Amino acid sequence: MPSTALGAGGVTPGIQLPAALPSFPAGVDPFAALAALSPDQRAAMLGEFRSQLDGLPEQMRSQGAIIYVIREYQAIGFDLKQLQFAYMFRIGSLMAAPHARHGGAPRRGRRR
Repeated sequence: MPSTALGAGGVTPGIQLPAALPSFPAGVDPFAALAALSPDQRAAMLGEFRSQLDGLPEQMRSQGAIIYVIREYQAIGFDLKQLQFAYMFRIGSLMAAPHARHGGAPRRGRRR
């Protein structure tokens, strides 16, 4: 059975874990287990993670980072739809403001 990676939302199927990553029995805190590794074991595991990340296309790394940030914002209670709406409304207002001051659409041609 292939290994799967743990993400912020749980298990991410289809992602292969490095061989250096130990399997954790049910009920074991993975962070405590990783903290118990020797510095050499942690360095070896980190090196394998880095080599696998270097092999991923930049777009995949960016998408993974975006998903992580979204989940973190949701975990601390941000309403991302409201945040996005507020941003779009503010930027749209800034874009429309210069046109509103001059009576509508911008003038074309030379001013006299």
